[in-house]
Amino acid sequence: MNILFPHENIRKTQEEFIKDIQTALKEKKHLFKYVLFFWWEVFILYRLFRKEKFDVIHTHTPKAGLLGSVAAKLAGVPVIMHTNLGFYFHEHSPFLQKRFYIFIERLSVMFASVIFSVDKEDIETAKKEGIGKAENWRYLGGWVDLTRFPGSFPKEFIEQKKKEIHIP
Repeated sequence: MNILFPHENIRKTQEEFIKDIQTALKEKKHLFKYVLFFWWEVFILYRLFRKEKFDVIHTHTPKAGLLGSVAAKLAGVPVIMHTNLGFYFHEHSPFLQKRFYIFIERLSVMFASVIFSVDKEDIETAKKEGIGKAENWRYLGGWVDLTRFPGSFPKEFIEQKKKEIHIP
């Protein structure tokens, strides 16, 4: 999760603007410890968000979305954004696994003001499965279309770089 600091008309280095906060929930054997750890992380983020008075929080994964959005909502952050880069389930996922991931996705975007997606199909899936409010979803667009840049590098250059890093 990247946290951007609010500064009015002040230009500072990127390092001063961005603090990376990694919210890695490690697998816990006991549900109580997992829940306790989750709320401890929410509390830490909540304190940071209140102290820094953020205008926007932007999350990118279900775990960060869940932790970040709950903490941001409690701290009164006015804009909570989430970017979906794909789901952890698909049409052939086992039923319980799919329901679990849909539940987590729903929670992770529950407080989002806007939800971005790089895939139109994921937006349709989200609407069908009730993940977030339909009106909050926005299509961000796909990845870079490399066909727009033909011959950016000479073939010899590419072959040489492949050899250097041992790619056949």
